[in-house]
Amino acid sequence: MNVWTLLSAVAVLAASVPPLYFAARLKRSKPSFTALVLLLAASLLVHGVFHLLDAFSFPVDAVHGVEAVSAVLILVFAVVYWPLRGGTER
Repeated sequence: MNVWTLLSAVAVLAASVPPLYFAARLKRSKPSFTALVLLLAASLLVHGVFHLLDAFSFPVDAVHGVEAVSAVLILVFAVVYWPLRGGTER
């Protein structure tokens, strides 16, 4: 077991807590942002699972699969966030 990777997993999983809290707070007032924040929290949770699998030396295919899902969630978050922030306007 790699201790550094385990600490990374704990840090990333802990980083998913504030978005989950904000999603609960925004649920009624701004539902579009709730979905966005939940998407961010999901990507952080999946990335934390990636680090856990890597720390406990799971098979490389499983680790890379979870890493790919994490990357896709981040990309989806970016695509959803882009229009909400104003797109390419300067």
